[in-house]
Amino acid sequence: EPPDGAGPAALAAPISMVPVIAGFSVNGWNVYRALVARGLSPVALDNDPGSIYWKARRAELVYCERLGGSELIETLNRRASDDRDYVVISATEEAVRTLNACRGRLRANIRLLFPAPEIIDMLLDKQKFYEAARERFRLSPMYFPESWDSSRIAGDLSFPCIRSEEHTSELQSHH
Repeated sequence: EPPDGAGPAALAAPISMVPVIAGFSVNGWNVYRALVARGLSPVALDNDPGSIYWKARRAELVYCERLGGSELIETLNRRASDDRDYVVISATEEAVRTLNACRGRLRANIRLLFPAPEIIDMLLDKQKFYEAARERFRLSPMYFPESWDSSRIAGDLSFPCIRSEEHTSELQSHH
């Protein structure tokens, strides 16, 4: 619906939102390339100005010491000018956790296209996600050991399972 006093043409007018990328690594770079191909120039927050990705010419690169916690919220709020609207479209896992938990601390002109906070929490927690998916679909069993004490769990594991690569050799030595 058009804003008060605006005619039907207001609905057809393009909405000018500045896309924001929080974390300019491989995923952020791919999002950047897709945006540039469509003629858009994003704001990209990152903590590694020595990265090759900082050579991007069509992004406004903003240094953020840490892509999580108060540093991220403060950097994003400082960068968001009053005359524009911003939308976070790509973020690292740490940034998503922070943005989800701190929605109320963001300026009103910064938009998150996130589902409800509890859904984000569930999506970020592999065990919660698996349990939610298991309620809807028939899935293979998955195990979430409390620790990787291989002498204790090696005999109890049933495959397939998710395991950390750093523990691969320990687990294989018991089979």
